[in-house]
Parts: sequence; structure tokens; C-alpha cells
Amino acid sequence: MESGFVVNNKTAVTFIKGKWAHVSMKTKYIMITILSLGIYCMTSYYIGLKLAGSLLAAASPAVTGLYWAVFAFLTAAYFLGRGGAMFYASALNDWLIWIGAYWLAFYFYLLLFWCAVDFSLWIGHLAGVIPLEITSNLPVVGWSIVLAVCLLVVYGIWVANSPQLRHYDIRIHKKTPVHSIHIIMISDLHLGLLVGRRRLENLVTAINQQKPDIVLLPGDILDENIGVFVDDNMPEILRRLRPKYGIFGCLGSHEYIWGDSEKTVQELSKANITLLRDQAVKIADSFYLAGRDDYYREKLTDSPRKPLKEILQQCDRALPIIVMDHQPVEVEAGEQQGIDLYLAGHTHHGQLFPLNFLTQAMFKLDWGYWHSGAFHMIVSSGFGTWGPPVRVGTQSEWVSINIQFDN
Repeated sequence: MESGFVVNNKTAVTFIKGKWAHVSMKTKYIMITILSLGIYCMTSYYIGLKLAGSLLAAASPAVTGLYWAVFAFLTAAYFLGRGGAMFYASALNDWLIWIGAYWLAFYFYLLLFWCAVDFSLWIGHLAGVIPLEITSNLPVVGWSIVLAVCLLVVYGIWVANSPQLRHYDIRIHKKTPVHSIHIIMISDLHLGLLVGRRRLENLVTAINQQKPDIVLLPGDILDENIGVFVDDNMPEILRRLRPKYGIFGCLGSHEYIWGDSEKTVQELSKANITLLRDQAVKIADSFYLAGRDDYYREKLTDSPRKPLKEILQQCDRALPIIVMDHQPVEVEAGEQQGIDLYLAGHTHHGQLFPLNFLTQAMFKLDWGYWHSGAFHMIVSSGFGTWGPPVRVGTQSEWVSINIQFDN
């Protein structure tokens, strides 16, 4: 009986995997989105019950009803705003997105704190070290959690709006006509409603003060559809950048998720950004710069990106080779192809602690600098944010890279 059960289970798993393999990427994305929204709704209801139980135990039915109406609004606001913005632009959608985005940070930490408290109390009750009368529904517990989360989110808003310039000095042991280059890299700008015109103006001013030779934007230049970027005339701000060798970028996951990748390419070109889509170009007869289309391209368009070997096949390996790849995946291919510097973003270094432990488990390098022999790799935590405009346990940043060559 036991062996038959195992065989049947294996057969069922094989059958499910076979069926799943034939589902289109877009359908998978929709199914995962629906599942995620379901989990979000259930966990939000858990938070709502905990807040009501600890803070409104003696409240009247009218106050309790008002509480649940406000809570439901906050829970749905971000998704209503994003959904509405897909069909028409309006101030109402913008306000819903702003309110909902901040609520997502509160939601995340309220869930973590309450789960931690409930789990600790459950262990304490089982061990007999905490009286059964002490529960997470006590007002002192509820108010303590709310106060801690408020302080944490306010701190996270300040960090997200205080980007730091991070410096790296690298030596590449190849001879070139130039002795050195100064790169400014800004990954994950997420330009749009939440990272808007004012922050971009400040960034462009700061970049010009650094006098870089070249500016690189390895993906997620935009956060949402192209509308806000164009309506707020952000291309005009980007055209103020004056690097010697120009501005280059590659597409990230967000340029594909919203389904406007071709229109995005057109609008970014108006900002004097040269997008490298599985291409390599020689800069100043001194080094090669390649840009890979995002790893999600195949998942969202059913069109695979080119292998790195094919992208670099015309490159003279005696010259330095720099590769932009939005997501720090297929790193081994970069090492095997003998590239000198690999630049990526995407991870946000988790953005909200403790998600950085998840990104560390997912990627060979989720933030910072790493090298092996002649291969150098830098992954930035990014300038902007995704979802809540909040960072806890990670820093908004833009990156300065000084490269010295052997001459």
C-alpha cells in the first residue's frame, strides 16, 4: 500500500508538472498574481482582526463598522489605483496609489510583528512560562505594535528619500587607449508617480557634479506605464546629463511587466538614452559595453533573449568588456565568456528587512561587489523603490565606479 501511494504521488506530480509546462507565461503570471492577491486578502483580514481585537474591544458597533470600512479601503487602495491607471489617468488614481503604497509598508510590518507576537505567546503558553491570560489582544500589545510599526515606516520613508553615492575602485588588467574611465551607474530608478520629477532633477544635478565619462542605467528605468514619465516631461530632465561617452541602458522587468516595452524604447531614446537590447558596442575604441534584455522577456513575451556568447561574438577580447544585465542571473555565463565587469540591479537588497535574507538566498550576489580572478561584479540596491516607497535595512543608492586600466 505504501509503495503504491508513493508511485501514485509521483505520477500525480509528474502529471501536474507536465500540464504546468504547457501553460503560457502570461497565464502563469496571471495565476500567480491571483494567488498572491488571495494571500494578501487573507493576511490583511488577520491584521484587521488583531487591530480590532486589541484596540477596539470596547468600541460601539458604529465605530467598529467605520474601522472596517477604513481598513478595507486602505487594503484595496493601491490595487484600485494601479488598476484604474491602466485604463485612464486621473488624480483619484494617483491618490489611491500614494495612500495604498504607504499602507503596504504598514501591512508588511504589522503582519510580521503580530505573527512574531502570536508565535511567541503560543510557545510561551505551551511551555507554561506565559500565563494564558496574556494574549495579543491586550491593548498594551496592540498599541506597542502600532507605535513600533509607525516609527519603523517613518524611518524607512526617510531612508528611501536619502540616496547615498557608493564608490568602487576597480583595476582591469587590459591595455586600452584610455587610462581610466569614470562610470555612474543608477539601477532601478523606477521613475513614475512615486519617484517623480523633483527627485530626478536632484539626481541629474548630482550626477553632473561628478563629471562622469559615461552613465549606465541597467534596467527598471520606469516603474509603471510610460504615461507619467512623458506627462511630467522627465525625458527633458534626463537630456541635461552630459557624460563624455553618452547614456546607455538596458531594459528591466518593469519595462516588460506593463507591456509597453517598444513604446518605452521610443520615449527613452528621446531622453538621449541608447538602449542596448542584446547588443554590444565599442566605446571610444577603448572598451566594449553590452546590454542584455531582461531575463523576464521570455516569461512575459514568449521570446527568449540572446545568449551572452552570441552578443559578444564580434568583440575583441583583448579590450575590456562591460555587461549590463538588469537581474544578477546567469552570472556564470559572464565568467565563462571572459567579461571584465558585470553590472546589475533588480534585487533592491530586499528593500524591506528581513526580505534581504530572501534575496541573498536567491542570487549569487544580491548587493555589493564581488570578484573572481579577472571577473568583477557589482549589484546595486537601486535608487528607487517598488511598491511601498520605504526602505528598511537597505539603502537607496547610486554608484560611482572608477576603473583603471593597464597602460
